[in-house]
Amino acid sequence: MIKKFIESLYFYFDNPQVVSDELLELKVKELMLLLVQTKNAESVVSLFSELFTPRKLSVKEVVNNHLFSHLSINNLADLSNMSVSTFNRTFQTMFNDTPANYIKTKRLERAKELLSVSSLSVSEIAFQTCFNDVAHFSRSFKTAYKSSPTEFRLTLKVS
Repeated sequence: MIKKFIESLYFYFDNPQVVSDELLELKVKELMLLLVQTKNAESVVSLFSELFTPRKLSVKEVVNNHLFSHLSINNLADLSNMSVSTFNRTFQTMFNDTPANYIKTKRLERAKELLSVSSLSVSEIAFQTCFNDVAHFSRSFKTAYKSSPTEFRLTLKVS
């Protein structure tokens, strides 16, 4: 049955001008009905329920997935389905740090790594690690690692 269904789709691939959103929706529904009639129906139903059930992301997943994006703490809290105050408390408990400090530390660690292994300029590294201002990046790097990004890179070349 599924083989015949797939063969029936060839027409639509050959003639994409006849495909509409409604037709696509019907074809997907038809495929789902066919799949639940197979001997693997239980697995298919389980898969569909996992695909279409909203999954609650953990604070750790949300933060680590967005370390290098320009999302605010409010955005991260929203993605975690929490208020900002609950997000901050939960984060503090999990990481023993504030979200802003943790994110800044992770970004600086990545910048240090990029300074070590790449030939990107300091400003390119600053922007890749989500610092909008090179001077702020340099000050933060110097505070964290006791040398400026340029000095850090030079010490690597000497070693």
